[in-house]
Amino acid sequence: PGLYLGCGVAFPGDLVASGDPAESDDLAWWLQIKRGEEMSAVPEARERSNGRHELVRARQRMLVDGLDYRRVLKGARGTMTQVQMAEVLGISQPAVAKALKAAEGTPDVLANFSGASVMEVCQRFAAGLIDHDRVVHELVSWPYVDEGSFDEFGEYTGPESGTVDDLSVARGLGLIDDGVYADVLQGLAGREVPRT
Repeated sequence: PGLYLGCGVAFPGDLVASGDPAESDDLAWWLQIKRGEEMSAVPEARERSNGRHELVRARQRMLVDGLDYRRVLKGARGTMTQVQMAEVLGISQPAVAKALKAAEGTPDVLANFSGASVMEVCQRFAAGLIDHDRVVHELVSWPYVDEGSFDEFGEYTGPESGTVDDLSVARGLGLIDDGVYADVLQGLAGREVPRT
């Protein structure tokens, strides 16, 4: 589940797919960006010089590897017993059962895309698993959902992720750079994208 921050953007729950405690660091950094305490797009030269680029790349690779592992586990469930999986993985059968339970909530990758969400596609780009042209193509082609709105009580109603606002969040987190962001916006200008 995501968390609406009241600033016009829903912070998606799938932003950091691992569920590890470091997720709070990502949220804190994202909140700094939204409050204007940090530039949303740090120049690439500065990112590389202070090691930020390498850290983002390594972390995102770890996160998408975790997603891929859970998806492979789900797929193996149909062809192997838990005991067989445990033997192959070198872990206990109860550990396999626990991993399978955790994998149940992992969404499948959308057909013709490299991820199950806009954020995952951006994570794969940040991890170096897809190139500039592919990430732009996928983000321009993505089946975005309508953005939410506020009711008469000021409560947000609508999706927590899957809107074009996810692009700004991904850019702010350093998952996509200014070039990708600009190319995607240019591509989206040529198609009708759901907005309220």
